Amino acid sequence: MKRPLGVTLVALYRFSLAPFWLILGFWFFSGGTWELIPAKQSLIVVAVALLEISLGVGLWRLKNWARILTLVLSVIWPGPSLFGGLIVLYCAVYLGNLDRLLAMPWYGKLVVGVEPVWRMAIVVYLLLPHVGRCFRALHPHEGFNKETGRPLP
Repeated sequence: MKRPLGVTLVALYRFSLAPFWLILGFWFFSGGTWELIPAKQSLIVVAVALLEISLGVGLWRLKNWARILTLVLSVIWPGPSLFGGLIVLYCAVYLGNLDRLLAMPWYGKLVVGVEPVWRMAIVVYLLLPHVGRCFRALHPHEGFNKETGRPLP
């Protein structure tokens, strides 16, 4: 069975997040600090990196558990997610930290602005019927045209 291009892109996205979390976790472990996460939490950050790798592998292999967990985490993840972006914006506007948000470097604004849209696109894509059939196929050709490898209507 062929893996859809969109699933490949989401799996690669998950793989690309893992090095970021690993570097951040080891930085915290070596004594680096950030006002939002104490250095003691470095093991949690490394665990998040391992979760990202697991999700990437699961999506790459078309495992339905990885699809469901990706859907859940794309919506409720407290960092740069749908609700996280809104929380950051709310804190900036209503709690008087708008100057800090505007002084944020371009990549910070990208995360706050584009990341929630990207995660919404992931949610919508993974909920499409033909994508769900790819994850639920028990047999390599179940739900697919044997000649073209495309999902059946």
